[in-house]
Amino acid sequence: MITIRKANTSDINDIAKVHFKAMQTTYRGLMPDEFLTARTLEERIAKWNETFESDYEIFFVAEDEGEIVGFSGGAKNDHPGTMEKYKYELKKIYVLKEYQGQEIGKMLISEFIAKVKELGYNSLFLWVLGSNPYRKFYDKLGGKVVAEKEYHPAGHILKGEGYGWDDLDLSIF
Repeated sequence: MITIRKANTSDINDIAKVHFKAMQTTYRGLMPDEFLTARTLEERIAKWNETFESDYEIFFVAEDEGEIVGFSGGAKNDHPGTMEKYKYELKKIYVLKEYQGQEIGKMLISEFIAKVKELGYNSLFLWVLGSNPYRKFYDKLGGKVVAEKEYHPAGHILKGEGYGWDDLDLSIF
């Protein structure tokens, strides 16, 4: 049974493992192979140790019988051009490939939205790789593309799309 709970520092290594594995499966064929091949689990662990408490005000993990299989995290939106309207940002959401399609992403977002609203915010923003087929998930949740940017992994140019939700009181959440 999947449960969602607040993440804590003892989860960092498992969050890094999920992030690493999910990046390798989700972005294979969408991002340059040399970029993905250059990523290491040790790099992810170091990055999460560095940013866990400084970059994320809200952080949840999804567990299956005590094993972390997904996570979501975010903070106040600080992207010029979007932060005025969309006050909070979902910075990361990842679910292991073998757990996708079980509504775990929706469960993570629902908990995240509840916390965002509890903090007094009613709008949300997130960035997604434009070629990511999983972005349809955000369309189904009522998100609208409101911004664009470029990513430059391994010297390649990839399109990013910013999704926005004006009203978090929608029943879909």
